[in-house]
Amino acid sequence: MINFSKLRKFDTYRDVIGRLYWLLIPPVLLYLFLVIKEKKQPGDKSGVLTRRNRIAILLLDSERYRGDIDVLSSNLEFRIFYIEQKHLSKIQKLFINLNPFVVPDIVHDRLPKKEKIRNNYLLDFLKIELTILSFILKIRCVTTAHFKYIEDYHFTYVFQKIGVPYIALYRECNLYSKAIYSKSFRQMQSCVNFWGAHIIVHNDLTAKALRDSNFCSQNQVSALGALRVDYLSDLYNNYLYQKETLPKKRKKFTLFYFPPVSASFILYEAGGLHKIFWLNLNRLFIDLNEAILELAYENKDIDFVIKPKADFISSSLPL
Repeated sequence: MINFSKLRKFDTYRDVIGRLYWLLIPPVLLYLFLVIKEKKQPGDKSGVLTRRNRIAILLLDSERYRGDIDVLSSNLEFRIFYIEQKHLSKIQKLFINLNPFVVPDIVHDRLPKKEKIRNNYLLDFLKIELTILSFILKIRCVTTAHFKYIEDYHFTYVFQKIGVPYIALYRECNLYSKAIYSKSFRQMQSCVNFWGAHIIVHNDLTAKALRDSNFCSQNQVSALGALRVDYLSDLYNNYLYQKETLPKKRKKFTLFYFPPVSASFILYEAGGLHKIFWLNLNRLFIDLNEAILELAYENKDIDFVIKPKADFISSSLPL
């Protein structure tokens, strides 16, 4: 249950903070400098002055990039800064309520009068904070891994307004399942038009979904592949070279394991609700693993590898 009396109490505090937000500028700016980290390569011994001449990129919500930060920081043309999402929400909550029921009204600009005033206080405050921050760190662009998080919204919106381009390195690009494509497409349709400069996606299918949903214009999205896959491609090309020049190694069989709890096996209905998983799906997965174990036993010259995602190694797997 939502404690509305408690919310009203916080809203009173927020009204006072909003009217006196200029007093928060120095402490919040100091806080940002403390929580924003710089990603440097272990072998990079460049001094601060040298790094200041590089293109500075600020990555919001740093825990969602899965290797892209390492790839970007390996390019000595870039200076990579990053910040965790929790620090952004702490600043937002000084001014506004981030209750999930309120979030759509914030993004679609349909807040009641009082809440809209608080939201405008936040935007005015961030214009000052982020202008100073981008000047000192020489930030040339800001990125996120997805457009859907309200914790990123005000920051990306204001950065774009003050002339620092917001570029989304969109990473949820595995839309080859019809159910996942439909869900993502509806999410794009329900959101306001993209407020940033550009979106970079992994494949043409995701670019098509973004365009067809009218989330962005035709020239606002590019399918350029996944940054972290370049390294894997180099490894694979090196493997092919070694395969031709070195003695043959043992064959491998790899199963990229997705258990029944994966979204890939959910049947979605209208309104975002979903039906039960496939009938007898747990039994299917048990039989699948038993079959692989039997094949491994019968083919001892082949290495059998089962690769689950870390999130799926849990008690939710079928036994």
